[in-house]
Amino acid sequence: MPEFMAHAPEANWRLSPDEVVALQSFLEKLSNGIEITQEQVAQADQDTWKDIHCLECAQCCKTFTPRYTDEDITRISNFLKIEESDFKKAYLLQYTNGEWVNLAVPCSFLEKDNRCSIYAVRPTCCAGFPYHNLAAIQERPDRLQRNLKTCPASVRFLQNLKNSLEQ
Repeated sequence: MPEFMAHAPEANWRLSPDEVVALQSFLEKLSNGIEITQEQVAQADQDTWKDIHCLECAQCCKTFTPRYTDEDITRISNFLKIEESDFKKAYLLQYTNGEWVNLAVPCSFLEKDNRCSIYAVRPTCCAGFPYHNLAAIQERPDRLQRNLKTCPASVRFLQNLKNSLEQ
C-alpha cells in the first residue's frame, strides 16, 4: 500500500492484500457482464459519500493529471482571463498523442486546504472523477482499478456495490 494512503484521514479504508485482490476480482466480474443496474450503482455511490470527504484527501489532485479537452482549455482560460496559448504555456504539457495534461503534479490549481481554485470550471475529467457510474464500470474498468490505489471513495464504492450484490 502506498505510504500516503496510510495517513489519509479516511484511514479505515485501507485494505489487506487479500481485500485488494477480492475487489480487483469483483471489478473484473463487473466489467465482464455481471448483471447490475444503474440504480444499484447510484445507491452504492450515494452510500459512499456518507463517510468519505474528498477535501480531507485530495489524492486524485496530488497524484493524477486530468486530460484537458479543447473545451476545457477555452473555459478555464476564460475563467482565468488569459489567452489559451498562455494557459497552455503556464500550466499544460502536450503528449505526443496530442492530449493536454498538467505540467505539474500535484495540480497547480490545488490549494493548501485541498480545494480547487478553478472548481467551477474544472476539467471535464475532474468533474467526472471518481467515475462511479454504470458506463464507467462497463466501458472503462481500468479507471476504477487505478483508483483503488489512491482513492478511498472508489474503494468504499466497490465495497458497497459488492456487498449490495451479495445480499
